[in-house]
Amino acid sequence: SADYGYDIAIDSSDNLYLTGYAANVHGNYYSGTFLIKYNSALSRQWTRQTDGYYGKGVHVDSSGNIVFISNQQNHGKFEESVTYSQSYYTMIYKYNSSGEKYWLYNRGQQYNFAQLDVTSDSSNNYYFTGNCSSGIDSQSCSVDTVILKYNSSGTRQWTVVIDSNYSKGHGIVADTSGNTFITGYTPATFNSVSVTGGKDLFLTKYNTSGTH
Repeated sequence: SADYGYDIAIDSSDNLYLTGYAANVHGNYYSGTFLIKYNSALSRQWTRQTDGYYGKGVHVDSSGNIVFISNQQNHGKFEESVTYSQSYYTMIYKYNSSGEKYWLYNRGQQYNFAQLDVTSDSSNNYYFTGNCSSGIDSQSCSVDTVILKYNSSGTRQWTVVIDSNYSKGHGIVADTSGNTFITGYTPATFNSVSVTGGKDLFLTKYNTSGTH
């Protein structure tokens, strides 16, 4: 068996939050996505785990809440009660520092949205990036970079698809004004900038309304 750590975040009290994939975490039966909290002395506080695929990104907001994203397989066992019709799908979770779940969203098949990173602004709006290869939120895409904004209650504010075939957003941060900066790679023209190599990195900025 193999275990993978994909992302790590830290809060203002130096607690650590890890996500990734593991065949067996702290004696839990299921192999799959995990979210683990450690305190500053590296003593485990709690573990959340589901039965398939990978936790891709984790972030702690200014209130100490944890948002993480998971590309999952089968039906999952993160104590939620929702119906899944896809074999592979993408989930968004929000937990408080005690490991209590606030909300979750099923973003549909990974063909619609494979999420790779998450961040928040000073108002605890959440921003996600990754890529989509099918339609998302009434927008068409063909392996394009996508950015999503949710408010602190879990209501989607907007979705931006950047039309650049086979591009992918890998990292995202937000400044104090709610502007977001996204980086990744693209093999094609990206926001009117031409590619000079086989695949080029990109850095792009959007304001709090989703305007480039």
